[in-house]
Amino acid sequence: MNTMRTAAVIIFQLIWFVPLGQAQLSEGETIAHLWNEEVLEGIRNDFARPTVHARNLLHTSIAMFDIWTAYDEG
Repeated sequence: MNTMRTAAVIIFQLIWFVPLGQAQLSEGETIAHLWNEEVLEGIRNDFARPTVHARNLLHTSIAMFDIWTAYDEG
């Protein structure tokens, strides 16, 4: 893995995992579910912009996949 990608993954983890890691997950919930709920809450509080919201959901999903891939490779 290149240095730039490693740095990006670490920064992203610090920004997202530390605050969300403090949340208590009930049985059957995952951190991915919690992230998606946070994004959906932001969508509910914003104006109706379907294209923008779809892109934001995609970016969150891709970020979770990339972080899991980086974690799983080791």
